[in-house]
Amino acid sequence: MPAGVGAILSRRCCRSVPPASATDAALDSAEALKPIAEHVRDKRESVRLVFAAGDQRFGDAARAAGLPGPFVGLPLERKNRVVGVLAVARGEGAREFSEADLNLLTTFAD
Repeated sequence: MPAGVGAILSRRCCRSVPPASATDAALDSAEALKPIAEHVRDKRESVRLVFAAGDQRFGDAARAAGLPGPFVGLPLERKNRVVGVLAVARGEGAREFSEADLNLLTTFAD
C-alpha cells in the first residue's frame, strides 16, 4: 500500500467507531484505493474525480473504499521521487473540488 493513504482515510472512518475498528476500517479503505494510488504513483499525475463512484476507470475502487463523492489523489514527491499518495475525498452529493482546492492540495503534496 502506498505510504500516506491510510493516514488520510482514517478521519473518514473514525466517527463513532472504537479505535481498533477505525484503524481496520481505514486500512480496508486504503487497500481498496490501491488501484488509484498505484496509478497516481506510477504516472506521477493527479487523479480528480467529480463523482468517484460513477467513474468508469476507478469507480469500483472508490465504491469499495466507501468514497462515492468527489475525490482527488496527488503524488507526494520528495527529491524527484514519489514517496506516497495524498488522497482526499468528500461525501456523496458534496461539491466537486475546485481549481483553488486542487492548487492548495498540490501545495501540500509538493
